[in-house]
Parts: sequence; structure tokens; C-alpha cells
Amino acid sequence: MNSRGYSISTGTRARTLRQRIERQAVATTCAVIGMAIFSRGFLQNARVLPAPPWATLWVPLLLIGAYGVIRRLLSQRHP
Repeated sequence: MNSRGYSISTGTRARTLRQRIERQAVATTCAVIGMAIFSRGFLQNARVLPAPPWATLWVPLLLIGAYGVIRRLLSQRHP
């Protein structure tokens, strides 16, 4: 029973859990990849790393891959 006096169905709980996992996965992915891109930009500006013109092509692939891995890890944490 919730605070309003009626029970929440298991479908609603499952949907809420999926939404929470999705939000956590997106937020974590954005934070991790954002910091990596930010750091790479600093290193390129300091001329520690090369700055080829195609350097940003890997960003969408990295976002998709990291999202998949992080979502999988979060899904395993919440059985």
C-alpha cells in the first residue's frame, strides 16, 4: 500500500524501475563520456594528443556503447 491507501500493481512497479534504470543509465553515460571528451579537449589544446579533423567521429559510437554497458550493469544490480 502506498501513502494514498491503495496498492500499486506490479506492472507499475516494473515500469517505474525500468524508467529509473533508463534515467540512471543516461545520466551516468553523459557524465562519464562528457568528462572523457572534456579531458581529451584539454589534452588536445595542450598539444599532448593530436587533433585530427575526424576526432569527434568516435563520440556517438562511444555514447551508444557506454550506454549499453552501463544499462546492462544497472539492470543486473536491480533484479
